[in-house]
Formats: sequence, structure tokens, C-alpha cells
Amino acid sequence: MFASRMVRHLVGVLFCGAAGLSLTSMVLPSVIAATGLSDALWARFSLSGYAAHAVVLWAIGGWGVARAGTMQAGGLIMGSLGLICGLVLSCIAIGSDFKSLTVLGISSCGYGLTVGLLVGKLLEMPEDGGRGM
Repeated sequence: MFASRMVRHLVGVLFCGAAGLSLTSMVLPSVIAATGLSDALWARFSLSGYAAHAVVLWAIGGWGVARAGTMQAGGLIMGSLGLICGLVLSCIAIGSDFKSLTVLGISSCGYGLTVGLLVGKLLEMPEDGGRGM
């Protein structure tokens, strides 16, 4: 969609970084509250210290999605990153019991897969192989 390689990388970094912030501030606290692991306010407070880390990791993943240039690679990259991020956030902020790891791992992986597919489709390589501007 974007002819310029630099613009594709910038859009990937910005969109996926914003998705990382959304993961820690809205998605995971909502899932935690819905499954009864904790209430949403405490979950947001527990995850708030790690939001910047998630933004940086997901922005790096967005750069990788733009670099790969395909929708399938975007889903794979961001889904894997979501799984890792969810498991690590569960261990350091919520708890390392089986239920917490499972709930946060699956929900983060699903969110990362969705974001990766959408951003990957948006940032697919143009027909000229990405040699535009």
C-alpha cells in the first residue's frame, strides 16, 4: 500500500507500538477482570509499570512486520510476540499460576495475531518490490 519503505517501517512501528500500549492498558486488564483473576483497576495498576516495555517490544515487532512485508508473516511475528509478552507480563505482574499464564498467554497471542494480520495486510510490499521512493 505504501510505496516508500521508510514510510512502511514508520507506520509499522507506530501502529504496533500503539497496540502494545493498548494491550497493557485495556486488553489484558479487561480479560483479567472477565476471567475473575483480579479486578480491572488492580490489573491496570499492576501492568502500568510495564506499558513502556510492551510499547518498545511491540514497536520492534511492527518494524519486523514492515520488513517482512506479508500478512502471514505479520500474524506470525506479532502472534509470537504477543504470546511471549503475555506470559512474561503474567509472571512478573499478575501471577505464575497455570490459570494466569493460560489466560494472559492465549489472549495476548490472539490480540497479537489480529494486530499482525491487520498491520501486515496494510504494509504488504508493493508490486515493484518495495523500491519506491
